[in-house]
Amino acid sequence: MSIASGMASTAQHICNRCRHSNDLLSRSSVGLVALAIALAPLPLAILLRTSWSAFSIAIGVLLIALSTSLFVIEFYRIDIVQYVLDVLGKDSTLTGRTLLWEFGWQAYNDGPWLGYGFKGYWESPAATTTLLRFVIGQDIWFFHNNFVDVAVAFGTLGPITLALGLGFGFFSTIRAFLRDPQYIKIWPILFLVFVLVPTNVENPLFQNHSIHQLLLS
Repeated sequence: MSIASGMASTAQHICNRCRHSNDLLSRSSVGLVALAIALAPLPLAILLRTSWSAFSIAIGVLLIALSTSLFVIEFYRIDIVQYVLDVLGKDSTLTGRTLLWEFGWQAYNDGPWLGYGFKGYWESPAATTTLLRFVIGQDIWFFHNNFVDVAVAFGTLGPITLALGLGFGFFSTIRAFLRDPQYIKIWPILFLVFVLVPTNVENPLFQNHSIHQLLLS
């Protein structure tokens, strides 16, 4: 009996470790994509700082490369979305995120004007929180998408305010760099790009005193 209990305990431990490893892999793939996208504007920023002519040529080459890539994708009927998902080891649900978003948008439709309040959906007995956690199989407290989170919490004004805030941040940082193209002023642009990616698939902003909130402020 004790041997069986020990084997069951070991199996449970292995399962927990596997879940933890999968979670780490999921987060690491998001982090790698965010880092790659965040670093993409860096060469253009350096060229802009060097000379306007070099920057203009680089933009032209980039547009030609983009147009050629789109032509190849269309000509060979390449499913670029599925290709990216395969490279990242994700399925079409983004590891269950699309199901979470469906629950989120349904909750938003139930109260589109005022929402449930900050974290209200997750604590309200009238919400579908219990069903969501049962279907997902995790005791989660966010929708893995900050736009969905603020829509459920604050209604229509939530995602609008978040989008305007991020847009103003991009406008301000890019304008500051164009006025005085110093290397130190590239950092806020890169960081905003880096935050924008996990904002759509994780929860970097809609929590109390997160590191992303502190750095953005």
